[in-house]
Amino acid sequence: MSTSSFITAAGLVLAALLGAAAPAASAQEQPTVQVAPASVAVGEVATVTATGLGGLEKAFFGLGDPSAGALSVDKTTFGTTVEAPVSNGTAVVYFRGTVAGTVTIAVGTGETSIAQGTVTVTGSAPAGAIIELSTSSPKVGEAVTITAKNLGGLESAVFGTGASAQQAAITPSSSPVSNGTATATFTATQPGTYSIDVTDGETPLASTEITVSGSSPTPSATPSAVTTPSSSAAPAPAPASDGTPIGPIIALVVLVLVVIGLVVALVVRTRRKAGSES
Repeated sequence: MSTSSFITAAGLVLAALLGAAAPAASAQEQPTVQVAPASVAVGEVATVTATGLGGLEKAFFGLGDPSAGALSVDKTTFGTTVEAPVSNGTAVVYFRGTVAGTVTIAVGTGETSIAQGTVTVTGSAPAGAIIELSTSSPKVGEAVTITAKNLGGLESAVFGTGASAQQAAITPSSSPVSNGTATATFTATQPGTYSIDVTDGETPLASTEITVSGSSPTPSATPSAVTTPSSSAAPAPAPASDGTPIGPIIALVVLVLVVIGLVVALVVRTRRKAGSES
């Protein structure tokens, strides 16, 4: 076989091997990080999906700038790094921006970064957030409904007031956001003007004031024991005496009656005796 024929045959074999290996290479998905939506306002939440993680059981996510945002696996607890389970080569976490700018989100094995994605954080939004009150001039102890609107994609809103817990309270302090709206209840125990604000946990979104009138409730005095008069009738007073001794009179009357009885008996006896003699 000539040299040229050998080179040609070797080239055909190499081409065949490359052709057979190509489908296997394309079947191995490369790790990627996708963020949706790709642009969020400060305080809003985006979904981060890492794919092509192969045989990894867990994926580690981190931020290029830890101060630019936070990550979470459940939309509740946020931190600068999180660990998420991998299912079918895919892991999902959530990002919340705290500073405007372009933020890099990386996924890796815990030691090596294998893919990165970016998300753009804009402004100090949600823009146009407002607070509405069921009444702006309640009385002490009256419950006021607070409604925060235009909160965009926030998962939860945090309410606060500059007053101490002994002066006023907002419950709950953290409320879930539904369709851009969150609600809470304000109650004051002392009169005055209070500031009510709503934040995403870090960034102020809106604030308003409320004036509470009336007086602080005072503890009620404990009533003293009251003596209830008895319902039984009082004994009738003894008849007044004119000073005459009653005992001797009664004794005298009894003596007179005895004497009369004796006299009557003597008379009867005498008459019987006289009748028998005649």
